Amino acid sequence: MEIRQNLFPMKITDLSSKTIGYLAVLTKKKERLHAKIKEIEKQIELLSAGKENLAKNAVRAQRKRRGTAKPKAGKSAKRAPRGFLKTQITKLTHAAGEAGISAKDLAAKIGKPINHIQVFFSGTGKKLGVFEKLSSGNWRIKKSGAPAAAPANSPS
Repeated sequence: MEIRQNLFPMKITDLSSKTIGYLAVLTKKKERLHAKIKEIEKQIELLSAGKENLAKNAVRAQRKRRGTAKPKAGKSAKRAPRGFLKTQITKLTHAAGEAGISAKDLAAKIGKPINHIQVFFSGTGKKLGVFEKLSSGNWRIKKSGAPAAAPANSPS
């Protein structure tokens, strides 16, 4: 009762938006607690009426509900087709010519994080043997190597 008496002298004009937000949160908590109290009182009534099984079932139902109310995860984006990153990097590196292209520029043009590009060159790019490192982060197609994206037998 003391809390209510202390709240009444408050004027709405004296309340900040932060205080009102906090009061809303506390009111929601209070409503949830009142709902729990009603459930407990209902179980007590069932026990006093000699219906122990119904009271036990209500408690078990609450325990089961806790684990089943998991929110569904959102749909993830579709994956790119196999080899998509390789073809994109090869095309852009081939188009850059002798000057080469930096991993940062490749990442910006492809729309992938720079880490993806750097990992590509350190793994797949080395295995292919088509790319040549010019300087830190700059790559080009080897002079002797043909671009991997171009078909081997092109009709003339």
